[in-house]
Amino acid sequence: MIGYQESCSNSTQIATYFQGSQSAISKIINKWKLTGNVEDFPRSGRPSVQSSHIEDAITDMVYQNKYVSAQEIALELDLARSTTFLIMKNMGLKQSVPSQILQLNESHISKRLEYAEENKNTDIKNIIFTDESYFQLHRNSEGCWYFENNNNFTSVSKQQIPFMVWAGINWSDRTQICLKESGYKFNSASYIGILDEYLIPFLEKLQKLENKMLIRSNKKKLLLVQDNPPCHQRNQTKQYLEAKQLQLLRHPPIPLI
Repeated sequence: MIGYQESCSNSTQIATYFQGSQSAISKIINKWKLTGNVEDFPRSGRPSVQSSHIEDAITDMVYQNKYVSAQEIALELDLARSTTFLIMKNMGLKQSVPSQILQLNESHISKRLEYAEENKNTDIKNIIFTDESYFQLHRNSEGCWYFENNNNFTSVSKQQIPFMVWAGINWSDRTQICLKESGYKFNSASYIGILDEYLIPFLEKLQKLENKMLIRSNKKKLLLVQDNPPCHQRNQTKQYLEAKQLQLLRHPPIPLI
């Protein structure tokens, strides 16, 4: 291109020959006239960092403290935060909120052993386990880093609308899942409504199954296990359970989750 220019060809002829834009050809020629070469000028800002020792340093920091923030890594390594995020992404690093696991102490273990001894003769086939919980797809919690190829975490869309789920399960079958959206008031009256709509039909279903297949040959009553929120302990709830002849089995102490 420079040779064509020095042979008195103008930028229009050169652009036609090389099938490029005239403005681009003119810029290259002007750069050649000013600097004697056509290399790009040094760019402003921090230099590019694509060395293995940066990745090694990030790996060491993450292994030493998996809760370290990208901002802290960027400050420690004197990198731009956006550059740090890009490098960590290319390394396969992601961030997720870990679930909390209860650490058992001696008292917890003792109470569990006592509960097991108390119910060692209880037939698990006669028990219906029920529980409810609130879920929220996004929450402001501290996340931790993990390598993409070493974990099964997945990203989720942000959603700040919590919802409540109730369900029950038995040796033979499970209840329908009850889903209540944001704003649902969970009290004694609403809990009784859930039992009426979901638990009682499930009990009737089990009774029909028992009569047909003789699942519970000892003919003992079904035992209901529920946890201990205030609405479960209200007199209104207790009276309802008594009227339905539902016998409660004490909730296990120190649940795992």
